Amino acid sequence: MDARSIDSGQIGELAEKMADKGLAYLCVWGPDCERVHDIFDEIEVQRDLEPTDDNVIMTTWHSAESLEESLWFFVNCAFPAEAYEQSCKEWIVCSDRK
Repeated sequence: MDARSIDSGQIGELAEKMADKGLAYLCVWGPDCERVHDIFDEIEVQRDLEPTDDNVIMTTWHSAESLEESLWFFVNCAFPAEAYEQSCKEWIVCSDRK
């Protein structure tokens, strides 16, 4: 999506809600996706969960790739940390691309 016009506070609220619901892996793509990625990472740090290799919420940004390449990565390479393997059942893909 194009995140350039979205307020950082709104992105932070979404990050908190998604983390509360069990977010395990986030892949972001599109204009300003690096900022979205960084905000999700900041929220994880603020939650003070002391992430380890086994329970970290993984995040990646794909600003230099096509939507198709980013989706391929999400489907083929985005595996959750061990702590989320049993509970990670849903995949969500959203795009504002027309």
